[in-house]
Amino acid sequence: MLSKSRLMVVVSMMLLIALTLISITITAQFGATPSQYYTTQVIMNLENGQQNFTVPHVYQGDNNGTSINLWPMYLNPLLAGIYWNSTSHARPNQPVLELTTSELLAHLTKLLADLNKLITKNELMTIIATIITNPSSAGNILNNILNPAINTINALSNELTSRQYNTAGVMFWNETYNGGLVKITIVGTYFNTLSFLKYSKQAIPIILPILLSAAFGIPLSSAQLISPLISELISQFLSKLISHAVSSLASSFPPADGFEIYLFLNPTTWGVSPAYNNSIPYTSTIAWKGTTYPSLIEGDVIYPQSSTPYIVVQWDPYWQIGNRTNGATGQWNVWVVSNTNGNNPSVNPSPSPNIGSPYAGWDGIGTGYFQPNPGDLINITVTYDPRTNTLTGVATDLNTGQSANFTLNLGNYYTPPSSGNYVFGVGASGGGYANWALLYVAVTQQVLTSASANVVITEPAGFSAVPIWAVVVDAVAIVIIAISTTILIMSRRRR
Repeated sequence: MLSKSRLMVVVSMMLLIALTLISITITAQFGATPSQYYTTQVIMNLENGQQNFTVPHVYQGDNNGTSINLWPMYLNPLLAGIYWNSTSHARPNQPVLELTTSELLAHLTKLLADLNKLITKNELMTIIATIITNPSSAGNILNNILNPAINTINALSNELTSRQYNTAGVMFWNETYNGGLVKITIVGTYFNTLSFLKYSKQAIPIILPILLSAAFGIPLSSAQLISPLISELISQFLSKLISHAVSSLASSFPPADGFEIYLFLNPTTWGVSPAYNNSIPYTSTIAWKGTTYPSLIEGDVIYPQSSTPYIVVQWDPYWQIGNRTNGATGQWNVWVVSNTNGNNPSVNPSPSPNIGSPYAGWDGIGTGYFQPNPGDLINITVTYDPRTNTLTGVATDLNTGQSANFTLNLGNYYTPPSSGNYVFGVGASGGGYANWALLYVAVTQQVLTSASANVVITEPAGFSAVPIWAVVVDAVAIVIIAISTTILIMSRRRR
């Protein structure tokens, strides 16, 4: 006969065995994998009128192969409103970070810069004082100042409209990489330059005082006094640019060159600090080998210095809309770039696996394509998975729902990076009379808490992820223990 104390000991031991079996099962399924979670860091957020830049960053602009500090440029709600009004999407109080301007706006920017050199601030203030005291003579004074420069400006406008400008701009920031999956998410848009110029001509009374105030450092009220005297000159120049754009069929050009995502740069001759803002050692494609290498369709792309190879992913909407080539099925370019000195880049794989020689990288890959309208919001995500050394990308027009995507295994052309500090970036190339702008950038990383983990594990969806053998073993063990316990208890009662 079992004593009460011995019975309790036996039952307790059986329950302990059951719990141990369950614990072993869970360990067999999950014990070898690191626990994981995802973190998202917002780099910038301008959506819905916000004006948040949350991390230190630097810019680098390029104009036809030459460094320039006029873009990227933050456009506050007032200036950005002018851009939005030139599209079919009215978004009041929506600022943007303009990554790059297009060819025609580069012309206008250069003209205004030269105008700033031709007229001094003191001369402007003299004219403003004359407007207040003797308005009738102010025009003559301005003409005397401008006349020597009129021929120069006209010659400049003729030169500018006969040239093809290619522009690029990038924002870079530091990122601590944890060794797991990483995803870059951006929301951007673009404006058609021809539409903007036409709107600008109509809106000169609004725009010109703002530009003059910024260019000469004078109060807006003073700029409003002087702008009517200069508006005719600017209007004539805009008319010339518009005429040039129309004659070159710019209105029918699809937007080109689009956005770029930069992953895993390891710079040694520059960094993310004010000293390197618009002073990054780099080579642009147009200064290197033109705008048709490494890809047939690419525009002007910035390749910064880095001690190790890095990844550049470009979504270029001109693919499939403006150009179709054998082997090119989508709208994505992917390049593995080496540029240790900053002035001698190389791109792999070479030749291009999908469109062949003389090109390099994966060019025009993916499935699906679309042509966004000016002002449409475009969501792009690019994800790198180090476990499989795979890139995936999705571009979606949030206004129409159309999308383009790709999946690419980098194979032996790129070695998954170790955890550590890197520089990431988002850029754009201005072609096809489109200037591209950002509203939102964020980085999502998978955090692996096990120090030895170097793979990405998908989190299980509940108990269904437990192996069948483990479920059967546990069930049988628990049933046996339950039956044994019942027999013991009933045996004790009979006695």
